[in-house]
Amino acid sequence: MNGFPSVIELYRAAERPEVIDNRFSYEGDGSDRLRGALASCEQLDARFGRFEDDPHWVNGHVDFSWALGSNDFGAFYLSVEDFIRRCESLHRGVVPDNFYVASLDYLFTAQSLSDDSTSDDPDHFLHSPSEIQKIHSLCRLIRLLGNLSLAGSLVAEAGRASHLVFVKPASAGVAPTTVEIVTWIEPSMLSYNAPNLKVLTDLLGKGESGRVRNEEYRAVFRLAIATIGAEEGAASSRFAWLVQKWDRVLARFSYDVECLVDRLSFEGLKREILDAELTFVGRVSTSVVDNATKFLGIPLSLVALAAVLSSDSISSDVVVCLGALLVSLVVGGVARAVGYQLDSTASAFDGVLQSLRMRANEVGEVAGTIKQLETTFLDRLTFARRAVATFHVLAWIPPCIGTALIAWKFPPGWFGSVGAVLAQWLGY
Repeated sequence: MNGFPSVIELYRAAERPEVIDNRFSYEGDGSDRLRGALASCEQLDARFGRFEDDPHWVNGHVDFSWALGSNDFGAFYLSVEDFIRRCESLHRGVVPDNFYVASLDYLFTAQSLSDDSTSDDPDHFLHSPSEIQKIHSLCRLIRLLGNLSLAGSLVAEAGRASHLVFVKPASAGVAPTTVEIVTWIEPSMLSYNAPNLKVLTDLLGKGESGRVRNEEYRAVFRLAIATIGAEEGAASSRFAWLVQKWDRVLARFSYDVECLVDRLSFEGLKREILDAELTFVGRVSTSVVDNATKFLGIPLSLVALAAVLSSDSISSDVVVCLGALLVSLVVGGVARAVGYQLDSTASAFDGVLQSLRMRANEVGEVAGTIKQLETTFLDRLTFARRAVATFHVLAWIPPCIGTALIAWKFPPGWFGSVGAVLAQWLGY
């Protein structure tokens, strides 16, 4: 059982006398409260302190002297400055489980915590004096920085502050800079605003560990600390500098994250542009290539015209012309279908192009890439449409020529009459 509260109750019942050489004394009226506190302390283990002069009662008056313990079971501090100066664990980010600050009349014990709470819980200090809240925030910051640092604390010795290392990478011909931070808390730091640790706490949450994007954000926060911390030359005063400039650290982190997100968006947009090029330009080319075999009937129809020239039978010539006409109808239908397919591809491309332009700046590398994509697509689309139109026209040449040859070889009566009139008119 924790007996430290009994010691503090004795100190309070004795009207909080002056503490000299880690002991306090009382001489005066013995109230019921004081009597009960004395009885409790008489049963305590020596690790919590002891009576240097046992209580002496005379006619309702009592005098005694109590020697305070000086260990982890309960530490007594005269003031906040004394607390910061003498409590070694604070500089490593550890708030002791049992302590009392006389100037604030503030007692903290681990026994006062709920079953599901710890001294690391910031909510437990919400109703504490502002000085204690700031000390707790500084201790949390030290622990979080230790978890964020890749090397952790280089010093784990009792009585010494944590020694953290962050690295500012090389850039623009400047060599990398090692930023050492000695986490020594000074009383003057209590005048600073308490650091906002929500972002850093979220980054270092157990549920976030191992996530790729979160690891990148942690690296960005390390860079922000190294960048701002490097502005202070002395390692011993860098922690105070960071606390004082913590808003700048958060602002730098926010700016770097925004740049990171913009870069990711930029790379993602470029990938979408490349995908669009492969999809739509490839689809235009495929529309022509996949149907190229169907256009092979055009040269076969042209070869069939030789049979019309060499044949003396009008029936065979008509059959050949009908075959050429059938090929023309098939090729024409294919050409019309390819045209519809190209129109659909062009419409879909326009929608994607508009979406890309809405998400990109009007000028810059991405805008230039989008413009180049549009030019490439339109060039391929124009070529494909011209090729299909050419095939469509060529498909009707064989039946037209074949019909003309039949009419020339086997002219009807009206054709001969028209020829005679033309010859007479021309003077032949």
